[in-house]
Amino acid sequence: MHHELLPLEYYSASSIAPRLILSATANGTYATLTVSDNTYYSANTPIIVSGLTPSNFNGTFNVTSATPGTLTYALAYTGTANTQNGNTLGTVY
Repeated sequence: MHHELLPLEYYSASSIAPRLILSATANGTYATLTVSDNTYYSANTPIIVSGLTPSNFNGTFNVTSATPGTLTYALAYTGTANTQNGNTLGTVY
């Protein structure tokens, strides 16, 4: 009897829900985001940033470095994201 092995796919619960962005700054080389929990993003992980103003922060990027609750990605823009009532209106997936 021949049994075929099927590939397994792993889905992390922490990567499914979007994280709220609490702050976003950019220095002309990198953008730094502070997110709503202590999720750790690994370097080279693709992310989607959306909902920030100015829109220069938004798009699909690869994480360059991260600590729990903070991540950076390459961005040729200098500035800070606008906030409303102390909350940045944006998400990262």
